[in-house]
Amino acid sequence: MKCAKRMRNLARAGKRAALGFGLLAAFGGGAQAFTLNVVDGDGNPVSGFRWVLQQDTTLPVDPNNPPTNPDEMLSLSFHASNQPVATTGNADGQTADVDVPAGRYYVSVLPYSGYSIGGKPIDTAVDGTVTVTVQQHPIPTAQIAIFLFQDNWPLNGAPDLPEEDNPGADGEMVDWSKFSITLEEPAGRYGQNGGPVIRDAFDNPLGTTYLPDCDPNTSDCIDVLGDGTLRPDADTGTLLVKNMPPGKYGVIVVPPQGDTWQQTSTIEGTKVIDAWVKANEPPFFVEFGFPGPHVFVGFARPTNLLPTDGGATLSGTITDMHMSRPPNFQFFSGRQFPQCWVALNEGGPVPGQALFVEPCGPESSFSIDGVPAGAYNLTVFDANLDVVIATQALTVDEAGTCNGGMPCSLGNVAVFNWFSRLNTSVFADLNLNGFWDANEPAAPTDSGPVTLRWRDGTIYQSFPTDTEGFAPFDEVFPFFHWLVAEMGYGRNKVTGATFVVDAGGEIPPDSTGEFPDFGELTPQLQDVPACNPAAGLITDCTYTGGTSRTETGPVLTHGTQGFLGQTSVMQFGISNYVT
Repeated sequence: MKCAKRMRNLARAGKRAALGFGLLAAFGGGAQAFTLNVVDGDGNPVSGFRWVLQQDTTLPVDPNNPPTNPDEMLSLSFHASNQPVATTGNADGQTADVDVPAGRYYVSVLPYSGYSIGGKPIDTAVDGTVTVTVQQHPIPTAQIAIFLFQDNWPLNGAPDLPEEDNPGADGEMVDWSKFSITLEEPAGRYGQNGGPVIRDAFDNPLGTTYLPDCDPNTSDCIDVLGDGTLRPDADTGTLLVKNMPPGKYGVIVVPPQGDTWQQTSTIEGTKVIDAWVKANEPPFFVEFGFPGPHVFVGFARPTNLLPTDGGATLSGTITDMHMSRPPNFQFFSGRQFPQCWVALNEGGPVPGQALFVEPCGPESSFSIDGVPAGAYNLTVFDANLDVVIATQALTVDEAGTCNGGMPCSLGNVAVFNWFSRLNTSVFADLNLNGFWDANEPAAPTDSGPVTLRWRDGTIYQSFPTDTEGFAPFDEVFPFFHWLVAEMGYGRNKVTGATFVVDAGGEIPPDSTGEFPDFGELTPQLQDVPACNPAAGLITDCTYTGGTSRTETGPVLTHGTQGFLGQTSVMQFGISNYVT
């Protein structure tokens, strides 16, 4: 048996060597040797490990020697999306000698047992010896410190202590234990999450506490069994979630049902706040400035502390900032921003209390009555936290005018959006021409789904269609990379699609809110084929500029890329497979 096992191992090693030789030959170039060492956190060598060496295709960044070639500048170019494998191998001892062509690589190491994976970037031109540190099992647990606060001094999405401690500046105590907290498993990717986390690192419900000086990895150390729910302290709004596997988590805070609390804090335009926690990390986090909790979440509710008579009336309409296409950097007021909120903070060198907080009225309008003379900051956010929280300083004069004699009717107040938007629709294509004609109805409910995928095919977002054939993607992050939109074809065949691309700039003043600009975008001129239907040959087509493009046939996927405040449109036609 031992002999047979040894023969199998030798055969596997031969295959690995042949594979490594083939991969190295593909790269070519002069060989460069380095020695690979693997150690634990105390510097002790680890015996027995596998390794993978990948070509490092990221752009090298040296702040002291910035590149002059535009293809090597991060501001003008992109990283490659793949890192080809150069060679692989294993070592039964403490080191491995690796011969590769000179260049930049990333080495990943996985010990045979007892340790986690590890790795590091290397440059064989300067790294003759490479040491990778791995974590010994069991990996220590992590903890997430969370802080909830009433965001009213001023309203700005950040905790301003001590005024925003409980009780807040208004003197009213908030019972934070009525707020529920959920942890979300991001599943190692941005977009599609892995669902709620309800158990800790030891497979017990969240909230479980353990006896001191007891190792839950080897013994039954449960002190009090949790129930999987998370509630902050009623008075302080704090919560320390302990005994978690290290990693990234999404933290979602839900106000008590029926209350009018509105979240004001966000990291990147959603209500989910990301928490990156490491093994053995202390119960605070330092990103910049002073240490603080891993996650802080502010909430505000409708407030009006202004006088009931006299003063000025501030009014206006909140709109989406619509930027121009470079090299033009002019900004324009775009569509009305849905579900917006406005707040009026006391102004001055140090902003003060939020005197007024209310959701916008119909058509994103707002009106603030009884504003006394003084300095203020008008702050704008929205229910979905898509607005990059905006602040506009202004003064109110004794005469009831603003900013030195100007009207206090501010008109359109344009604010930045975290996201781009992709409005997708599905329609019943009766004449099979790929264009949504006036007599054609929306597709039946759930005729999709319409899916946005990463370039490797994994899902970023996906939506079914509603009763109007609509599947809106209102929060598409501007990744500066291509995504792939895909129309589902399991139930119906796709007959074609029509595309309108937002070119930015001023929305056409004669817009009727219908196709192709929908009152939200500036259609980009596109090359539209005008073919001789009698000939039916692509060589008999001429191209004329148009504001939309229609492709016929099984148009199942299409590349898309968006930027802040931009809206593009895709309309997919479908029909029964028998037609």
